[in-house]
Amino acid sequence: LILDSGNEPLRTIRIVLFANEEFGLSGAKQYAIDHADEIDRHVLGMEADFGAGAVWQFSSRVTEGSLDLVDEIDALLEPIGIERGNNLSTTGSDLSPMRKAGMPILGMKSDGTYYFDYHHTVDDTLDKISRADINQNVAAYVTAAYVAANIERDFGRLSIDTTPSQTCAAEFDK
Repeated sequence: LILDSGNEPLRTIRIVLFANEEFGLSGAKQYAIDHADEIDRHVLGMEADFGAGAVWQFSSRVTEGSLDLVDEIDALLEPIGIERGNNLSTTGSDLSPMRKAGMPILGMKSDGTYYFDYHHTVDDTLDKISRADINQNVAAYVTAAYVAANIERDFGRLSIDTTPSQTCAAEFDK
């Protein structure tokens, strides 16, 4: 949608499909290792991994000095029924290696009422998803991504204890 709008973002928007979340996060860990030298170029991370129910709330984990940027996103998401959460988000597990390395995050919380009715079954097919819910999800993620890609500053850096490669290497050993 962003490309189709003709409004090219100032920054690159990267969409990553991780593998193996349920059995060790190897895709997420490898991504963090492979991109450890460019962690400061990752302005904001978001993860979609709780079905396709409507997003009802979003939380952040950004520096205190960047909460005004989250306020701007909130003003855009509120009209589509998404309320503001706190600044303590951990988002999904696939972003945990990058979050631990200091990347700010925005966590969208989807309605999971029917998520486990079909999750990881042969009946987990697209026909079970509400078109209105998926459109609202897309609107939420596109809006937040576009704002993050076009602001002149960023959301800060979270404090970290180790580098991404050390964090991921230690997790591989567990």
